Amino acid sequence: LPPHARAPVGDFQRLQAWALTEYERVIWIDSDSVVYRSLDWLFDRPGMWAMRQRADCRSGAAKPSSALMVLTPSAADYEDMATLANTSGTELADDRSIIVRHFAETRKTPINLLNDIEASPGHCLGAIATPYINTDGSGVPGSWSTPSFVHRSGGWGPADGHYSNICFSYDLTRQKYYVGASILNACHFNPLASYWRGLFCEVVASAGIRGVQDIDNFCDDSCYFFGRGSGCGGLINATLTYPEYVARTKGMPELEIGA
Repeated sequence: LPPHARAPVGDFQRLQAWALTEYERVIWIDSDSVVYRSLDWLFDRPGMWAMRQRADCRSGAAKPSSALMVLTPSAADYEDMATLANTSGTELADDRSIIVRHFAETRKTPINLLNDIEASPGHCLGAIATPYINTDGSGVPGSWSTPSFVHRSGGWGPADGHYSNICFSYDLTRQKYYVGASILNACHFNPLASYWRGLFCEVVASAGIRGVQDIDNFCDDSCYFFGRGSGCGGLINATLTYPEYVARTKGMPELEIGA
């Protein structure tokens, strides 16, 4: 890890994808993500591809994100980027900066960027243009723009804050949200939360993981949906009251109350 690094050590592990030279092509997927549709088609795309970095959810963002990448492993690329990581200044203090610099200056080849319907951050789900279009050019009403790959679920507060990934996680404490007299699990209102939970709990069951209280609680329907059971933190409501909803009552995550 570079001594000037500002990113977590796990971020620099992404560079290891280029060291997997026993494979012809590699798709790197960050663990705080969900694959909603097959990504097999990425293997057929030549060159280096990455999702777009869309902190503000504007379409056509020009910067790559390393949360999803498809690449051709190369020992030379890996060694060059590892050297760059350990000899560069603070302007290259995270893996994304190192990858971008390497492809621009050493490889002199572009990093191709996936479009928003192919890969997007979770906090941008409501801002993605649909490919399902009527003959008059209008988008078909409804939810028709879920990307193939979603990085982090999003959550309360800033896009890169403590709650940026509350639903692709088994931490129920960050999901609990107080609105007036109602106590909700915010992830019950997220369209991908149940999908991610199903995948996670299926793997937990297949692996025979037992005795980790937070995981046991998360995968227990009574605890997850109703807050019933030891260590579940108390009952939660299925929905908020009509006056609270109509008044657009501001809420607060449980961990922020009294903070």
